[in-house]
Amino acid sequence: MVAQKRAEARTRYYVREEAERVGWDVRHPARGGDFLEEQEIVDYFPDLKFALGDQRPDFVGLLGGKLRVVIECKNDWRELDKAARQAQDYADIISDIKGYDARLAIGVAGTPDRRVQ
Repeated sequence: MVAQKRAEARTRYYVREEAERVGWDVRHPARGGDFLEEQEIVDYFPDLKFALGDQRPDFVGLLGGKLRVVIECKNDWRELDKAARQAQDYADIISDIKGYDARLAIGVAGTPDRRVQ
């Protein structure tokens, strides 16, 4: 049997579901939420554009209106270390900018296989 590749989007859906389950409001901050997705980050925090260049974490989470959490997703569970390293790298880059303190870096890789009991 050939292993099938999963889309990273599945991992992103999983992250949103888990974030909601533990109490995060995954709406955009302009709508009262605490989450920004990859393409929204530098629009909401324009001073990150130069530091991040063309790269973006998959999500950032806000606490008290301040960027505190960076989440990086990968499609395959075997890339968990890579996801964690990249999340930490993004957090370090962001925290080097005056006024930012990304305190938590989270790497997520793969999604649970709901068929497994």
